[in-house]
Amino acid sequence: MFARHATRLSPVRVRRARAVGAAVVAALVVTLAAAPSAVASTPGAPTISRLSLHRGLTWGGDQVIISGSGFDGIHGRRVAGVLFGRNKAAWISVVNATTIVAYTPQVRDRRAAVDLRVVLRDGAMSARTRADVFTFMPVTRYSPLNGGWSAAESRRVANSMIGRAKRVNARPVAHNAGRWTPAMGRSAVKRAAAWLGMPYTWAGGNAAGPTYGSCYGDGLIGKFDCTFRGFDCSGLTLYAWAKYRHLDHYAATQRRTAGRFHPSLSELQPGDLLFFSGGGPVISHVVMYAGRGKVIQAAMSGYPVRYNTLAEVLAGEPRYFGATRPMSTGRQGAAPVITSMSTSRSSTGGGSTITLHGRHLDTTARVVFGSTGTYRFTIRSASTITVRVPAHRAQTVGVQVVNAWAWSAPTARARLTYMQA
Repeated sequence: MFARHATRLSPVRVRRARAVGAAVVAALVVTLAAAPSAVASTPGAPTISRLSLHRGLTWGGDQVIISGSGFDGIHGRRVAGVLFGRNKAAWISVVNATTIVAYTPQVRDRRAAVDLRVVLRDGAMSARTRADVFTFMPVTRYSPLNGGWSAAESRRVANSMIGRAKRVNARPVAHNAGRWTPAMGRSAVKRAAAWLGMPYTWAGGNAAGPTYGSCYGDGLIGKFDCTFRGFDCSGLTLYAWAKYRHLDHYAATQRRTAGRFHPSLSELQPGDLLFFSGGGPVISHVVMYAGRGKVIQAAMSGYPVRYNTLAEVLAGEPRYFGATRPMSTGRQGAAPVITSMSTSRSSTGGGSTITLHGRHLDTTARVVFGSTGTYRFTIRSASTITVRVPAHRAQTVGVQVVNAWAWSAPTARARLTYMQA
């Protein structure tokens, strides 16, 4: 196991499908509540009158809205499940007596037409009709994956990008101090970001860059991963840190061995690794914190390497296992200090760039002007950052730098006077 198994039934895909179909379901509920059922219900069993979708790929995860009657059960009975042939739906929601939302299961990868059946808890089952037939279609390299790209599209993109590997690997990185430094973390983020847009492929990626993935071990959705190059989640993170440390191509091992310090969410620094699972007890996914509330990740088949907000990932992954700071030996936190600023005046509209000098500025997470914080800064070194001044009403305010551990102390050397233009 290298990293996340990006299966077609992943909770992320199901959640996305639920979100996409929410408006459709709401509209159907209103319509069906006002209209009589197309097929009269038979005492003791539910009936199916219509399906919103009659065909889907064999890896499952397609949303099907089932219309009919008797779905709230008879004499207190309730729906126990929905069957696609002999296979149980991956997930269902009984909206009301006439509407069920179901997600197709994974089935054997061959074309097959099956009857969809609604089953009550006492065993009563909807009768077969022409309206309930659902056809599973085999997966091909042109089938759209989770993120919308097919294997054919992923291969085309990968081939167009692979030529940059030598140039990216030759780029200079921060000095290896033998233990974590903020500059090393930022260098790791830059190495990962150099491959934004590269396709996900299961088991792909090593210290030298993208590699062909594996067509084994990731189910139907990964059956073409050995035909194109890319990264999976832990392949991307091991590549990003390869200039400083060898990391196994396995997310769970990276959490244990990358570093000794496990920062909280409020202590994250660029380059830190965050670990998740799809709901089970084993770590199956890793992302890299990029700073300013964002992460960079290779998420799953059909998606490229891309940025997401940390909030999106925390909301979308069922279980968070914590973070690790590669090359760390301990907390290493120190409060930032401002010793001087390049100017003490600004117009109320802001927009100008000023330079702050001091100590421990290379861990800056935010700069605050009075009560207004900004992330629009650039770290030049441990002693220098440049900041884009935010707008503020006319008054004199203190300027403070914030990192994961502390705020810089207020000082007369860090005060800015906003003047009406």
